[in-house]
Amino acid sequence: MENENESEKTAAKKPKRLKKFIIIFTCVLVVLSLAWVIFSMVGRIDAASVIPGSADFRISISNPMRFIDNLSSHESLHEFSHVPALAFLTPLVNSFHDAAALKNPLVRLAAMGKIEAALLPSEIEDESGKLIAAWDMGFFSPLLRILPVVTVFVNIPNLYYVQSGSSSRYEIRTEDMTFFIAPYRNLLFITNCPKVFESRGIMQDHAQAFEKIKPSVYDAALVLSNNFIINLLSDQAPSISEILKNVEFESKVEAGISVSAKKFEFHLTAPLTSRQDSLSRILAQRSRTPNMAELIPADAQYATIMSAGTLNELYQTTLIFAPDMDETLKTADNTSRFLLGLTLNDLLFSWSGNEFAAFGIEGRPHPIYAIQINDERKRQEVFDKAFRSIVLNENVG
Repeated sequence: MENENESEKTAAKKPKRLKKFIIIFTCVLVVLSLAWVIFSMVGRIDAASVIPGSADFRISISNPMRFIDNLSSHESLHEFSHVPALAFLTPLVNSFHDAAALKNPLVRLAAMGKIEAALLPSEIEDESGKLIAAWDMGFFSPLLRILPVVTVFVNIPNLYYVQSGSSSRYEIRTEDMTFFIAPYRNLLFITNCPKVFESRGIMQDHAQAFEKIKPSVYDAALVLSNNFIINLLSDQAPSISEILKNVEFESKVEAGISVSAKKFEFHLTAPLTSRQDSLSRILAQRSRTPNMAELIPADAQYATIMSAGTLNELYQTTLIFAPDMDETLKTADNTSRFLLGLTLNDLLFSWSGNEFAAFGIEGRPHPIYAIQINDERKRQEVFDKAFRSIVLNENVG
């Protein structure tokens, strides 16, 4: 009987011990988690703070995993491969989509930190094309301290660890260049410029990059300097060079990119001015989403919508870049007067608004053009007079 009582007492103590163990283990786990969080927050810096303000080109990605997910799920992604200048990006995006590692929850959590990257101007280094990037490792930043120990067990081709005191680093060596990679506080710092690597974290010309847009609102945000844009576009085509001669950038151009399954949105703020009055009037207008966008049929294969000014304003601006068009328009005006008794101003300018579109529908070999009506009464009056003529009828299109 006594043995039975002892057994019952021992059995009763086991749940109490287990409960006590669980409580202690939970408390220790909470304390360690708090200590880890605090440790990961100590000495934190913004990834943007190590990017020079003089960068020619800059990109900010607030959540790399979200950007990759949205981009790889975009339904029209395959169409980018048909554009020669963008075709090289398709295999890269597809590799992200198919990568098993990116589906791992821990990898996804670690890869959520903000990435800042930039191309530096030639003044910083004798050669152009110098890259600098910083990746905020966030909650996982304490692991950066033991990175040399962990990577001993990982074999990555062309990756070398160079031990050199405070300048210890990883190097990825290719035939063309060497990338220097090292932890810097909560950041993983990457560059292909030795001088930039040696001075990491000491940016004398650091400045606020984005002034017009908020990078966190977009999947990716860009800043382009005036020189970068001019050098990039001036050699593309004579017409683009002619445009650049007549405009001036007041400050850097900022852009935001948002990607979803069905839409690829591009928001651009380009503070342009011009000494040409007609062009200056168009540049001074605040851009907005055209109302005509809602009227494009859902089955349209493509659509181009413009809302930059009235037909007359666009015509006056076009004369800056194509003076010969003035003679062509005068001939058309004389022909319209002779056949219809209407000037071009009557026929088009007097009733049209400032939105225009061209879109294509399957089965139609030619695009369909649409013009916003600003004065319906005037349009009806002009069309009634034109269609009464022997030249036009309502089947002309």
